Parts: sequence; C-alpha cells; structure tokens
Amino acid sequence: MMKNRFFILAIIGLVILSLINLYTISKIAQAEYIKQIFLRQLLWSVFSLIVMFLISNFPYRKLKYFTVPLFIIVLVLLIFVAIFGATRLGAQRWLKLWWLNFQPS
Repeated sequence: MMKNRFFILAIIGLVILSLINLYTISKIAQAEYIKQIFLRQLLWSVFSLIVMFLISNFPYRKLKYFTVPLFIIVLVLLIFVAIFGATRLGAQRWLKLWWLNFQPS
C-alpha cells in the first residue's frame, strides 16, 4: 500500500512541477497563447487526476464482467477509424470527435 501512495504522490508532484514550468514560461514570455495553454493544461491535469483516483479505486476483478462489451466497443471504434479516420503523418489512426481527437488503436 505504501508503494501506491508513493507512486500517486510522484505523479502529483510531476504534474505540479510541469504546471509551475508552464506558468513560469507564461510569465516570462508575456504571451497570451501560452497563458491559454497553461489554463488548458491545468484543466486537463485536474480532470486526469480525478479520473486516476476513480480508476485506482475501482475493483479490477469486476472488469471481467465488462470484457465482451468493451471488446465490441473497441472493434466498432476501429471500424470507424477505417471508415472515418483522420490521416496524420501518413497513417490513419485518429477519430475526430467534435473538439476531441481520439486514437482508439
């Protein structure tokens, strides 16, 4: 259990250090787009930490009940990539879902 706490604290520490780095760059450069990048990164960091805590508290043994539905969802997403996928750098791997670019592969 102690290793898990250390791991979580290390992740939170790295996120905080990266946010401090972006904040410092935005203050030095005085550029508005860097401030927007910082705010967007802050939002995604908070969202990601919340998701991390939710997933880490989910009993993984219950995942076996979701294997078939998850497998079907993944297959459908891969078919969508083959039909509607966006090509970047010569490879068709991405789905553009409104404001989110998603890579199911």
